[in-house]
Amino acid sequence: MQMTPPEPEPTTSNATADATPAEENPERPNVGAPMSTPAPLIPDRPGLGGSSEMAALGMDPVAARNAPPGVPVPKPPKDPRSATWNRWRGPHHNGISHETDWISEFPRSGPRILWRQRIGVGFSSLSVADERVYTMSHDGRRDLVVCMHAESGKVLWSSGYPAELAGGKYEGGPSATPTVHQGRVYTLGKDGQLLCLDARTGKTHWTRKITELTGIKPPTYGFAGSPLILGDQVILNAGAAGSAFHKDTGKPIWTSRGVGGYASPVPFQLGGRPTVLIFGQRNLIAVDPASSGRSLWGHPWKTKDDVNAADPIIVRDRIFASSGYGAGCAMFQLINGVPRHIWQTKALRSHFNPGVALGNFIYGIDGQATGRANNSLVCVNLATGKRMWERHRFGFGSLIAAGGRLIALTELGELIIIEANPHAYTELAYARVLGNRCWSSPAFSGGRVFARTGKGSVVCVDLRPEEPEAPAVAKAAGQ
Repeated sequence: MQMTPPEPEPTTSNATADATPAEENPERPNVGAPMSTPAPLIPDRPGLGGSSEMAALGMDPVAARNAPPGVPVPKPPKDPRSATWNRWRGPHHNGISHETDWISEFPRSGPRILWRQRIGVGFSSLSVADERVYTMSHDGRRDLVVCMHAESGKVLWSSGYPAELAGGKYEGGPSATPTVHQGRVYTLGKDGQLLCLDARTGKTHWTRKITELTGIKPPTYGFAGSPLILGDQVILNAGAAGSAFHKDTGKPIWTSRGVGGYASPVPFQLGGRPTVLIFGQRNLIAVDPASSGRSLWGHPWKTKDDVNAADPIIVRDRIFASSGYGAGCAMFQLINGVPRHIWQTKALRSHFNPGVALGNFIYGIDGQATGRANNSLVCVNLATGKRMWERHRFGFGSLIAAGGRLIALTELGELIIIEANPHAYTELAYARVLGNRCWSSPAFSGGRVFARTGKGSVVCVDLRPEEPEAPAVAKAAGQ
């Protein structure tokens, strides 16, 4: 899912002083039209490779700089070509890829840009499956589901339906991310248009307007949670405790009354049974999808303007939850299937993009989408809730991880590779690859980063290591 970008909380500070001018926004973007390169790459950055403007809390700076990373490198996939990012937050619903064969240092000219494309306005993130990239946008009259070739960026198909832009203080357009499952693409529009399309052709299998079908009302800023496929169910954060529709027909299976939140449903195991977390408007709720969405437990979670938008994160037998608007974060431990409150702090206030949990630490962007000066990248100890370090003025944006390294995309279009080190902020590479506003989380598949702006500029950054050149002797022998 890409979380909905709710209208930023007003601020009286001069936090936008570092913002760059917005890129042009044609009223009706031409999907698939050639796109010019925006801002130049900026490979130079003070303190690159060190912990500039950074001090590990309670630790000598020299010792912090030489500390080993706190996360073991995960096992790579058996076949790198099978790597996929087929839904919001990736294959494991946690923003983490197990790919390890990619470069984390850029040349001075910046990383290789494989392609650029323009697809229209929206804050949907991107999904990648079978060498195709899927996202949603708006062309001035319609919401579009767009499919691009992963290696060339060519638009293979787009499928749309009439819809309003529904912006306000931001650009507007769809917020949820397509989910690709068994050759089909499932999408949810802000107004409740639920679609099932053929992944290769874009042909419509079925479409349902869930607000008319069930009477469920959208939250203030529209539906934003991405569809979760579990068995035969398409589970949505719609209604106070979620709703489910049959994946083959779109018919309702179970629904709940009230208004939901903006986060995507998160699956986990509870007592050996598939269970789903719904971060609702005012509660964190666990439901049993096999028992008509029966609520197993709920915990109150009140946030200003009822904006609970960042997905909860499952860490073994614990649940981490975080919200913006000053709410902060909390950790719960499941004991006999019931959550027990462990700690609560304001160490990480996730507005709508969740952090990533690696080892015993969580890394995330703290603060509202109101300007660079108000945001920090932080590392938080999951056992205590204490900040291990803070990188001030990092800027708003999003964070994913691959192969034990962090991949950040700031709202200004800065792609930053960071060591997953709980002792100090250690920057490995930096380049500006897009203009602003980049609120949508990137996707990572096959050694490539796929990212977009709200205005609809999409970029594919190639981080695959170059093939070693064959020795001259071997070349001559082969001739």
